[in-house]
Amino acid sequence: MKSISTPWGMSQTEEKICDGATEYTTASHGGIHVRADLWQKIKGAFPGFTPWAGLDGRGGAWLEEDCDTILFHAVFPEYCRHDAGKVRDFARRIYDGQFSACVDKLPALAAA
Repeated sequence: MKSISTPWGMSQTEEKICDGATEYTTASHGGIHVRADLWQKIKGAFPGFTPWAGLDGRGGAWLEEDCDTILFHAVFPEYCRHDAGKVRDFARRIYDGQFSACVDKLPALAAA
């Protein structure tokens, strides 16, 4: 694997989640990079959301592993490795209810 620069430092591991989304780890942190088309779907589901690690300058975004990646899993549950109910509850907690209404509208999480 060729190491790339991420907002958290040089990557140590890289795992393709799906076309347009790759998970990276570094010596101390990591997250998911999403391509522009996936980022637009996340923004559509969570209007006003700004990722902690920022945008990539090409229309995509970097999603912080501690908080932002939960929104990726909420919008794309088919790639989620976690229980949908836990994803919903964590998204509500981490964003202090800011996106509770959005989370509840997502079909995969509404029934969880």
